[in-house]
Amino acid sequence: MSFVNSEKNSMRYKIDTALAGCSVLWLVIVLFSTMSQAHVHYDPDGNSVHWYPKSCCGNGDCQPATGVRQVGAGVWLQTADGSTVFVDSLQPRRRSQDLRWHICTRYDSDTQSFILHCVFAPGDAV
Repeated sequence: MSFVNSEKNSMRYKIDTALAGCSVLWLVIVLFSTMSQAHVHYDPDGNSVHWYPKSCCGNGDCQPATGVRQVGAGVWLQTADGSTVFVDSLQPRRRSQDLRWHICTRYDSDTQSFILHCVFAPGDAV
């Protein structure tokens, strides 16, 4: 009788161990999938921009430009919140997926100001 009980306990242990392993694996998958998601920006008109890469937009700091003014040395971009940023012609640019300009900023604690981190430009301006 004790052999049957120890066999049942052993099987129960294997099942419990397998379930615990599956639970941990599921938790890891969920955590990494949410961490790798990029920021989604919502325009005032309700449209969304969901393609910003996490490397550029970690804290909701990317947004499309609502105003664009070309000048000799680059372009002035204005955002919906009224911020204006100058992007010089040497600033690295990535291709925009919706044919609009977009900027991503980051707060620099050394200068105590926001700095331009990524720029997305329409195809002909990359």
